[in-house]
Amino acid sequence: MEKTVYNPQKGRLETINIDFTDENTTWFDDHEKIEEVYMVTDFEGGLVIAGCNYDYPILVYDISRFDINYDIKKVLDLQKEYTETYETIYPTGRQTPLRGAPFRLPACGGINIRGKIREF
Repeated sequence: MEKTVYNPQKGRLETINIDFTDENTTWFDDHEKIEEVYMVTDFEGGLVIAGCNYDYPILVYDISRFDINYDIKKVLDLQKEYTETYETIYPTGRQTPLRGAPFRLPACGGINIRGKIREF
């Protein structure tokens, strides 16, 4: 499936073709920080980190789930590192690729612009 992700290494959004399967994805369904990190997926030698929120998933190069021992704390640290770097470049209050696009659906489901519930 095609997915738009934020690539902090390139400083822009890009569309990737990715399949989320049990073999390449770890889901954190029962974690208290599900809005920050819902799943992490191995993708072409890197990781795609997605939360159950309106932010674009983040693509991080040269690291795998195995490298971080499938640990959500390490995923949160990685996400924070790349998000803080990005927010330093783009001051708060501006509509940025990570935050502020009003009609994106959360990675784990939500309400679309017509008010209908959509699960995926």
